[in-house]
This record gives sequence, C-alpha cells and structure tokens, in this order.
Amino acid sequence: MLYDGPVKQYGKSEVEAQIKALKENGINEYLIWNAGNSYTENVDFAL
Repeated sequence: MLYDGPVKQYGKSEVEAQIKALKENGINEYLIWNAGNSYTENVDFAL
C-alpha cells in the first residue's frame, strides 16, 4: 500500500482555488488527473 492515511476530498471550491493560485503565480498550464476518471462537476477551468 502506498498511502493509508486520510483522503482529502476535493470539491468545486478546492479545485477552483488551486487553479486560481496557479494562475496568480504565472502558471497557465496544468494537468488534472484522477485514476478513477471521476472529476468534480461544474468547475470553472477558465478562472
């Protein structure tokens, strides 16, 4: 097992906050990946 601690659940606000922080720091490209192919709905990727 690679990790057996608590799992952080990311919702719309957490995903958007991370995208906003990237853009505020000059990073305009990013990759969002989920091994189960299950992604948060209604995220604004163009913040």
